[in-house]
Amino acid sequence: MPERKKSLVPKGPETPVAVADPLAEATGARDPEVAERLAQQVISVLSLANLDKEEKTRRIGSAFSLLKQINPQNELEGLLAAQIIGVHETAMECLQQSRLPAQTPAGRDTNLKHAAKFMGLFTKQLEALDRLRGKGQQKMTLGRLNVEYGGQAIVGHVHGRPIWEKRDADVKAAAAEEILEHEPSDAVNSGSSK
Repeated sequence: MPERKKSLVPKGPETPVAVADPLAEATGARDPEVAERLAQQVISVLSLANLDKEEKTRRIGSAFSLLKQINPQNELEGLLAAQIIGVHETAMECLQQSRLPAQTPAGRDTNLKHAAKFMGLFTKQLEALDRLRGKGQQKMTLGRLNVEYGGQAIVGHVHGRPIWEKRDADVKAAAAEEILEHEPSDAVNSGSSK
């Protein structure tokens, strides 16, 4: 049976129940094993080779600080947050590699192209996170739209509740208001009867 690695998540009676699990808080995962797996994935994408223990600890702490700032609210957001950190780290590494003094022009170009792709992916991931949170801008594309004579079309943002969501009183008030708007005014009626 393979030996299990030491858990990053504190377990046992010494952990107070009132204190939230820091990994669960950082990753958005409710399950401690999922939180631990996400934490391991974040650590695995960091460039930690050839660093002393103090610097490794500092970089891991910085990554988890970023993870907490992203503030994933569930496991799916946690997965995306881990990917965002990984893509950022990789983009920055490509930029760093492109600036090495011994780098060839072809190597510099390749690294810059990869960095640009990763930075574009980073932006798409942030947009995906916003959409998951309901903050993303919705887009509708109409291929062909014909509005015949007398027809009406609305282009742009429409705010307010749809008619089917309004309460009965709101519907009655709106209907009465619409009827009053379309009835001929007293001035027109009195002017036409003379």
